[in-house]
Amino acid sequence: MVLPKSRNNVGLGRAIQADFTKARKNRKGGLKHTTEFDPRAKKPALRSVTQESNLDEFLSTAELGGVDFVAEKQNVKVIQNPEQNPFLPTVEEAKQSKARQEQNKDRLTIPRRPHWNESTTPEELDRMEKEAFLEWRRSLAQLQEVEGFVVTPFERNLQIWRQLWRVIERSDVVVQIVDARHPLFFRSANLEHYVQGVDPKKKNFLLVNKADMLTTEQRKWWAAYFNQHNISYLFFSARLAAESNMEEAEDATGVPESLKASETHTEDHRIATLDTLLGIFETYANNLAKDKRKLTFGLVGYPNVGKSSTINALVGHKTVSVSSTPGKTKHFQTINLTDKVTLLDCPGLVFPSFATTQADLVLDGVLPIDQMREHTGPSAMLAQRIPKEVLENIYTIRIRTRPKEEGGSGVPSAEEVLFPYARARGYMRSNHGTPDDSRASRILLKDYVNGKLIYVHPPPNYPDSDMEFNKEHHINYLSSAAEDIGRKLQNITMKDKLALRESEEIDKEYFSENPHVRSFVRGTAAADIQGIEYKGRNMTQSFQRRLNDDGTPKYPMNAQGKPLSRRKARQISTQEVGVSPDAVLAASSKKHNKKNKRTKQRSGRVLDDF
Repeated sequence: MVLPKSRNNVGLGRAIQADFTKARKNRKGGLKHTTEFDPRAKKPALRSVTQESNLDEFLSTAELGGVDFVAEKQNVKVIQNPEQNPFLPTVEEAKQSKARQEQNKDRLTIPRRPHWNESTTPEELDRMEKEAFLEWRRSLAQLQEVEGFVVTPFERNLQIWRQLWRVIERSDVVVQIVDARHPLFFRSANLEHYVQGVDPKKKNFLLVNKADMLTTEQRKWWAAYFNQHNISYLFFSARLAAESNMEEAEDATGVPESLKASETHTEDHRIATLDTLLGIFETYANNLAKDKRKLTFGLVGYPNVGKSSTINALVGHKTVSVSSTPGKTKHFQTINLTDKVTLLDCPGLVFPSFATTQADLVLDGVLPIDQMREHTGPSAMLAQRIPKEVLENIYTIRIRTRPKEEGGSGVPSAEEVLFPYARARGYMRSNHGTPDDSRASRILLKDYVNGKLIYVHPPPNYPDSDMEFNKEHHINYLSSAAEDIGRKLQNITMKDKLALRESEEIDKEYFSENPHVRSFVRGTAAADIQGIEYKGRNMTQSFQRRLNDDGTPKYPMNAQGKPLSRRKARQISTQEVGVSPDAVLAASSKKHNKKNKRTKQRSGRVLDDF
């Protein structure tokens, strides 16, 4: 027997295993496949498994339980509605899902830190924290698997939650920073209950950032909702605050008009300035810090809601790094704002909350757009929220939808939006030359998250539809797009007029200095331009004489305008002298020099030598 080259390439053992596997196949059930686990098969090398997919976990559990599975091939018929995206729920399903979420919102909690005192050792506290965190993970898993709820991806690292626990314990006022476009999604009501459970003296405050994306009417509706539910809130814009800081650095009085109108903050729906926000912090400090110590404000919230941008605007220069990627802030940071106010920047973490689909998480900026695997669902939801006319005016594309007579709904699908955009931008696939809709979807979704395409969720007490709530945004988009097009056309018209005027002046100056230089068109075209009746001969023959503009004979040409060969030119010249063309052809032929080469010619020199 030949020695094997490696331990894994033993010929006899592999042959025995292969023969044993073939012998156990079910010959009768040709249309069935049975998954069998051979106890004598070679075991894989020992490796650590920290994360498994759903399929791997299912198969490993079945292998441990010794379960066999049989898959039968049956006739499968797929019924698909082209107008309904399979990754999005229907209208009725969305309503039922929201109703169930409202009934079970109290079951969605955040992990609590176990109670500890001075006698608790670090080892005991670490063990209790891990047990409490594991129990919390089990409760969420049961809520997803048993109850069937869709829960947002939440933070699974215990160290990040420990940072939140420390921020809550050290803070006197916990400030939740939320996105103004969807405040209820980013606000964690259970976090407010947890803060009150740690210490009843602690206060909760809601800072509604990116409020400049909301219209005045939208802010009024949300202000009425917050007041109705006794929520301490403030509308704020870190972007406008940063711009005001830059203008004040150049000019001491350079404050935007939109901020000047809201400095007094007499109305609840106004966007607060930095002075207003600092004044609120100072008021909390004067009321709560009776022992004249500093008051600590902990800033918590989701990633990409503007925590670091708010701190940088408050301080006046860049103190903490800003990023939309979760995990940029690794640990909480302490910033001394004033003599009475201290800020704690907590790492951005994702709280567990209910969601209808994964597309909601992508549009809300929770899931990274560059890492998404399925783009048609979020793109279809974007097309439902932003009207077709708005997309056409912003991106200068033409979206063609299926008419209602053919079963269309009037709302464009993901492909009907992405394909025209990809063609207009030149995003094509290299293999088949089709539009790259995946690349186009990432650009449109980033524009939505960054605020180029604005959609604001209405409060629960709003009576009309979502489109009616965002109607003012759509009108502003269309009017601004029309103004931009008119401005561009006006600029182009002025440029054309200036260029034409300059060209006329150059021509006038040049031809006035050179009177002998003029433009002249020859042939029949000149007669047509100058209004002269053309009296030339019609071309009725294959070869004919042509005259120049001055009447002199032109070099003979054929009907296509190509010069004639020398022999054909001689044939035409015979018409003037009255000679037959055959005679000229015979005189110019080369056959008289070739003799009769078909017969054999001998010189006779060889015979004379004999």
